[in-house]
Amino acid sequence: MARKTKPVVLDVKAPEAETTPEVVQTIGRKEFIARVSSDSGLKPKDARVAVDAVLSALAAALRDGQEMNLPPLGKIKHVKSKDIGGAKVATVRVRIPEQGVKKAGSDPLAEMGEEG
Repeated sequence: MARKTKPVVLDVKAPEAETTPEVVQTIGRKEFIARVSSDSGLKPKDARVAVDAVLSALAAALRDGQEMNLPPLGKIKHVKSKDIGGAKVATVRVRIPEQGVKKAGSDPLAEMGEEG
């Protein structure tokens, strides 16, 4: 009696095109404060106080699972969270608007020659 063998199915995929890994630059607190100071004209000491207050408010909102709409940063939506070793790990989705894109009619100033 002949022995039956099961066919073997191989999942062969074409090699994917080589992609270059995306380089991610991490900005630390000191550099972030320096950028805020430079962009706003605030003294570094005042920028530090403002940045700390904003980051504390963001952390509290994320900890509570709140959604935020903060132009020009964008909309931040809480997806899920998990408590791990005394800290909460939150997964969020951030929708960042294109830089310089404005909604039609969002400019409060009249065009030259228009009276309002």
